[in-house]
This record gives sequence, C-alpha cells and structure tokens, in this order.
Amino acid sequence: MQPDTVLDIRYSSVERAFWIEFGDGFRATLSWSSLHLEDHTPHLLPETVTFDRDDPQTVQLLDAQGDTFDIDAASLRGLVDEAFAHGLSKLYDKYKDRRRDENPTQRRKNS
Repeated sequence: MQPDTVLDIRYSSVERAFWIEFGDGFRATLSWSSLHLEDHTPHLLPETVTFDRDDPQTVQLLDAQGDTFDIDAASLRGLVDEAFAHGLSKLYDKYKDRRRDENPTQRRKNS
C-alpha cells in the first residue's frame, strides 16, 4: 500500500494522542494538540476517529453536531515523518512551478 494510506488509527484519551499506522507499515503517535484543532467550531471529538475504508487516504472525526470532519492522511503523515514531508514540499514546488510556466497570469503574480 501507499505511504499516505491509513491501515489503522486509534485515539488514546489518556495520552490525548492518535496511534496511526500507514500503508507502508510506518507507525507513529500524533498528539491531538499538534493538529491545532482544539478551537474548531463546532467542537471536534477525537475519540470518534476512524478512516474511510473506501478511501483510506482520508481520516475522519465527528464534531459535536455529529457531522464528519475529514483530514487528509498525507498531511498527518507529513506531521510525523520528516522525509515524507520533504517529498510533499518538493512535489508542491514542482506543481507551483508548472502552473506558473503554463499560466501567464501566475507568472506576473510570482514575479
């Protein structure tokens, strides 16, 4: 499986952290506070964390109103894996350069 897919995710209320395993076997602990979502309105419920088995690149939480809040698994991986984050950054830079080269308006904005 791909490194930005989720095989398992669980929340520990004692540690206030997620235990997450990615598709390539990489495992990590991710603190709830590192996501900076405590002030989200409506309030998110980390203990409801799951992932979409049809789209394992998406982690889901419920909010206090029972609505689903999606988090991209690649963004979570980037928080706990420096090499993966660096790869994402390089990919974003290539995409940005390509858009600039293909779009004259972008070239003027970025000059």
